[in-house]
Amino acid sequence: MREFRSSIVLTLVWTVLFSVDLFMEVAPATGFVTLGSVWLHYGAFALVICLLFLFSRRVKKTERVLKPTALLAIVFWAAGAYFVLSALFVFISGLTVARVLFAVLSILGSVWFFCTGNAMRAGQFPSSGTLGFGLSAASAVLLSVLLKYMERPASNQHFTLTVAISGCIFGLLFLTALLRAVFLRDPSQTANLFWLSNVAVCFALCFAAQTIFLLIRGGFSARNLTLELPIMALGIVGAVVAKQMSVPPET
Repeated sequence: MREFRSSIVLTLVWTVLFSVDLFMEVAPATGFVTLGSVWLHYGAFALVICLLFLFSRRVKKTERVLKPTALLAIVFWAAGAYFVLSALFVFISGLTVARVLFAVLSILGSVWFFCTGNAMRAGQFPSSGTLGFGLSAASAVLLSVLLKYMERPASNQHFTLTVAISGCIFGLLFLTALLRAVFLRDPSQTANLFWLSNVAVCFALCFAAQTIFLLIRGGFSARNLTLELPIMALGIVGAVVAKQMSVPPET
């Protein structure tokens, strides 16, 4: 539990500093860093991830298996709602073939979150027949990475977009680990789940800071939030999973 609290405190502190960085040292119109080398910003970014990883390494992860709880049921339902809302935003933000595909995958993916939530409310795991819907959710997150590249090309110097794309990638890694944990339910399959959960928390709050940054240029639009909501949802799930995995198993 101590490692989890340390991770949350570290993440909150970093989020505040990241928000200040966005407001003070990043150009709103372009996302380019205006003070110092961009690699100093990425270095701080990498340092936080390494510290989260070190915190999680102190936990004997193989002793912990993901268990269905009422709290997990709630966050899975919430994540499903985020995916549905993201899909709805597509239809009021300008339709393209890629975004319509993203909406379809998001809706299909939400089915898995809702089914998993319902099962966990009953103290069970979802049936293997819902795996396809879970893979649809993973495909939606993967497509969000591609859409960010397609709609606004990134570069190493474009700090905010590169961080956003990194968030999507780590969200995808977390969701993949979560699918393994839910359907295989083997301690050896959850070996990396705890630290991935912490990283997902980190990136969820990063996206919260990103939303603050977007606010100064009209960021609360359906188009901007479409690709962000699923990642934030995974961050919420990750936070609860990380907390659960930090508690020693009952003996």
